[in-house]
Amino acid sequence: MGLNDLVEVFDELDSQQRGYVTTDQIRLFYSSLVESPANEETIKAVVNKICGHGINKVQRHDFNDVLEELERRHAVENEAYWDFQALDSNGNNHISLSHALLLFREYHGDLFSLDFWYRFLASREKPAGDVYFDEMRSWLCEVPTDCKASTQTQIVQEESRLERVQADMAYRELQEANTLMINRYPRNSSPTPDMSSRLNVTIPQFSGLSTSSVTPRQFLTDFENFTALCNISGDSKLVATFQLHLTDEARWWFDDLPSDLRSSWAKVKDAFQLQFVQRNSANTSDFIHQENLFLQMQLAPGQSINSFFFIP
Repeated sequence: MGLNDLVEVFDELDSQQRGYVTTDQIRLFYSSLVESPANEETIKAVVNKICGHGINKVQRHDFNDVLEELERRHAVENEAYWDFQALDSNGNNHISLSHALLLFREYHGDLFSLDFWYRFLASREKPAGDVYFDEMRSWLCEVPTDCKASTQTQIVQEESRLERVQADMAYRELQEANTLMINRYPRNSSPTPDMSSRLNVTIPQFSGLSTSSVTPRQFLTDFENFTALCNISGDSKLVATFQLHLTDEARWWFDDLPSDLRSSWAKVKDAFQLQFVQRNSANTSDFIHQENLFLQMQLAPGQSINSFFFIP
């Protein structure tokens, strides 16, 4: 679109010849130009940058610059979206803080500033939580020219800090899941006839498990009942039985679970194992020994223990 075309567009939008167009007019025009809804916050950010803070109208002499900045941001957002999708390997629509920092560094290049990064974190409802694309899209488009660029040493220190933050969050989530199980199945409880009968149903499902024999949600329910029995009895042999029934077929079946069930499975399983070790300290070494022997027999060449137990 040439300069003359832009003049004609402006005149058409400013049909009342006021000498300016509003942000709403800009949004509607640009939406038709890119054939997709333009983000209102993006329009406001661009107009504030080009025309001045708090301004909600665009003069003729700023019209071209506003459209150029909108086009630049549109290109950045499109590219960043696909980079975000590549990092979101589980398809949960959010990424870790470490991955978010990686995107900030990529799109801000030599101008990357931790001061700007900390502004982004401070703007979030949960600064330590995972990051959604809509949270960061406008921040990736901003060029942090008003902040001092950070050194490589400072960046490495921030990466280490984020790793600690994420580890702390994962531990707290595990403890919350563990607490939930303790509250549901108190220590002094005893197995009910119903729970005992469920055990006879549940254990065989771990051998020859397949989607044709049980639905994912029913399997998760049965697994929770099984862990409740183990929690009450504290029986290390029962735990060993559970380990031995995690067959290759069961692991293959796990890969087909929806993401929400996969997350639930991992949390319940981890909480169960942590709880067993905490409550049965006398049997801990025997339990770990059995577990390690089992893993050595079952792990494929090069496969990690974490990947075997479905820990992301």
